[in-house]
Amino acid sequence: MLNLNGEDEYKTAFGGFFTLMILGIVVLFFQSNIQDFLNKVNIQSEATELFEDEPDQIELNDSNFMFAVAIEQANFNTNPFFNITLRQRYYERLENGTLIKKDQFIDLIPCSLDRFQNVFQPYGMNFTQQYREIGLDTWLCPQVNYSLSLKGRYTNKYFDFLKIAVNECSNQTQSNSFFSWKPVCASQEIVDEWLLDQRSFRVKLYLNIHFILRYITNKVINPQKGDDYIQSFLDDELFFSFVPNIIGKETDVFFTKYVLKTDNNLLPTSEELEAIHLFAKQEGDYRDQSIYAAEQFAAIYLRRSPYTNYISRSYQKLDKLLSILGGFANIVFVVLGFFVGIYNKQQYLIELANEVYDFHFGNQNKAKFERQQLVKEITYVKSQSKIISQRCSPVSSINPNNMSINCNNALQSIRPSLPNKVDCTLVIHNDKVESDDKTHVCKKNSGIHLQPVGDNEIEWESVDKSFISSHLTQNNNHTDIVMFGSTAKFNQDRQTKTQVEQQEQKNMKQSIKQIHKQIINKIGIHNRKEYLTKQIQMMLDRSRPIVFTFKFVLHQLFCGKLFQDKNCILLDKAIKKINQDLDICVLIDKVNEINLIKELLLERDQQILFNFAPKEVITIEDQSYKHHLPGRRDSKRAFTKRLGVQFSDVAKMMFDKKFKKGQFVNPGLQIYYKLYQAYERVILSEEKNNRFNKILIEKLGQEVKEVFDISNYIQIDKNRMIMDKFKKKKGNLNEDEVEELPGLLSMDQRDLKQSMIK
Repeated sequence: MLNLNGEDEYKTAFGGFFTLMILGIVVLFFQSNIQDFLNKVNIQSEATELFEDEPDQIELNDSNFMFAVAIEQANFNTNPFFNITLRQRYYERLENGTLIKKDQFIDLIPCSLDRFQNVFQPYGMNFTQQYREIGLDTWLCPQVNYSLSLKGRYTNKYFDFLKIAVNECSNQTQSNSFFSWKPVCASQEIVDEWLLDQRSFRVKLYLNIHFILRYITNKVINPQKGDDYIQSFLDDELFFSFVPNIIGKETDVFFTKYVLKTDNNLLPTSEELEAIHLFAKQEGDYRDQSIYAAEQFAAIYLRRSPYTNYISRSYQKLDKLLSILGGFANIVFVVLGFFVGIYNKQQYLIELANEVYDFHFGNQNKAKFERQQLVKEITYVKSQSKIISQRCSPVSSINPNNMSINCNNALQSIRPSLPNKVDCTLVIHNDKVESDDKTHVCKKNSGIHLQPVGDNEIEWESVDKSFISSHLTQNNNHTDIVMFGSTAKFNQDRQTKTQVEQQEQKNMKQSIKQIHKQIINKIGIHNRKEYLTKQIQMMLDRSRPIVFTFKFVLHQLFCGKLFQDKNCILLDKAIKKINQDLDICVLIDKVNEINLIKELLLERDQQILFNFAPKEVITIEDQSYKHHLPGRRDSKRAFTKRLGVQFSDVAKMMFDKKFKKGQFVNPGLQIYYKLYQAYERVILSEEKNNRFNKILIEKLGQEVKEVFDISNYIQIDKNRMIMDKFKKKKGNLNEDEVEELPGLLSMDQRDLKQSMIK
């Protein structure tokens, strides 16, 4: 499976932050929902209102119903204007249509607080204050332990209802003897005076009833409250006016039955039903009409409503809770995950581009120009020094046949005869001389533009000049004597030409040395390790990655028209480039090209061996460090992000006597040190001009190659100074004989082993 940085799923800090935020939101939502679930706050209910042709019975008693009735007057309980009676009436309709009527008088007695409190107390209500404010102790209530029945309709076989009647007050009537309450009727004069003042009499009926919370109008509303879904209150809606012997009132008050079933189980396994039967008068559920008031001035009928409400209540189940939480979590993850996915995709492409490509922000032109000029000057010094060194003998110019002979050929021809006569020799690894170095021509123009030449292109042996000059002179004397026929004339011409050429070489050497000093002054550093470290650190600091910024988001939102800067431009190019390189067709083409290269480079038998190469062995021991070679994956950005070792810290550790080689070295620098060592070994190898080696060196990049060439030049100058001091101590030679031309020395194998860059 393809992965990046060892992870099969790309993760970012932004995505992690959003994940934590999502989890926080879900946890908060879960917390409140779980609390509501345990506290049984969330309730689902279904209500159905049905019309019943034969409504069943509603029983009224002291525990569930209480009412108070009175005439609006002064001193009603002692001197009433009218008599009030309560009857329980039973109608039975036979099959032949005969209607049988039965009456049962219910005694009315003065009200007391405890009777109302028995009804209100189960619902947590204290009725004391309201009872005293209204003055219900002067009103009439049903007898103690009463039981009344409301059942059926007028057209049914059984029809039970209550009748409250207002009649003319009489102290001698039979009805008065039945009631426990025996007041003395008010005189007719008082009644007439009240009627003249109030124009009418008013009968009041206070009902203490129960109703389902939120049943405010004549509509059925689903109960959504928890345990306190039943509330008891005093309904003062019913009061009627009448004028004796003129206008009377008849009113039908209906009571609706409610059947509530509550499922108390929180698990979806089974139901734990709790059934409650109660009744209530809905608001406005009564009908009144005016009648002629003859013997009966007012009549109130309490009846059973033909409508029954069936309500099913259930608390939120566990499966419903999980469904809600899961749906909410999915919505949050999808919505926020959409934005996180877009960000992660862009960030993934950017990080992949940072790993594969380098980005230049166009702010290094000055440093690049100065470095290139320095390399050109070094190249000129090396080329001029090599041309001068090829003029090993001034007499060589006399013989036309020797004009194209390289000095190195002459030196090679005499090396076998000089094994024990050379005091000090600095030998480079490559003793071969390429054919294209045999035709060097001295060019004195200091402004010539040459391509940078590395130390591998300058081959040089420093030997005893006097011995070489003497040996060459003896070989040339014999030829010149024969040519001119006169030793004296030959010596005179040779001496003249030698003096001229020596003066020219001396002047050119002085010019080259002057340029060399200028180059060293421009570099300002005489230690190759120090210069290389400084240049590498500059490259690491300069080559910063592109980053995903909020400005780039705005740039994308405005279709690339606004908020455009260098970083946005590079981001656009990087995303397009990485998408092109990740195209499946491009990848398949690359694989096919690799197979084609294998067929071109390997013969059939070699291909068979290649295909049957053993698998890589994975052992318990950690051997990755043995096989690991530094490459592009060990990029400088990855190391500079992880470690903050700066050049100043490295320099301090280098000069510290207690500092051990390789201790606390920035891995980014260490990678370039290893690269430089490999570069030197390839340059100094016998296969230095191998086509693959040349291509590999060119692929390093112009900047890296220039830094390496300048580092070599610094080391050459340092080695030359060491050799000069060594020769002075060794042979006490003259200064002119000791000095070597700059730019022609390179490290041998011993110097390479002693290098600090390991």
